[in-house]
Amino acid sequence: MNYIDWNVYYNIWSKLPTKLQRVGKMIGILDSFILGKIQGRQASEISIMQVHLRFLSALALYDLIREYSLGDVARRFRINRGALQTLQQQSATYACKFFVI
Repeated sequence: MNYIDWNVYYNIWSKLPTKLQRVGKMIGILDSFILGKIQGRQASEISIMQVHLRFLSALALYDLIREYSLGDVARRFRINRGALQTLQQQSATYACKFFVI
């Protein structure tokens, strides 16, 4: 997810159910940060940017888990399908590291 359309991010964020927005706020998602990115401001701290990117990735993966099609999720988040598949595969590989038989 190297390129983020911050307008799309804000649109998705603002339409999330209250419970998901509460989760986002608990981990550090800020309306002011997203709006600043829309206006072209640079991130003052890389860690804040990483939190926002990870949350967006988590939302995309959440849609895939809820069995939305890859194409629909890619269109909703304006993410390249190949990048989304790679994210899904990397997440599965990471999760398998913690699976114990």
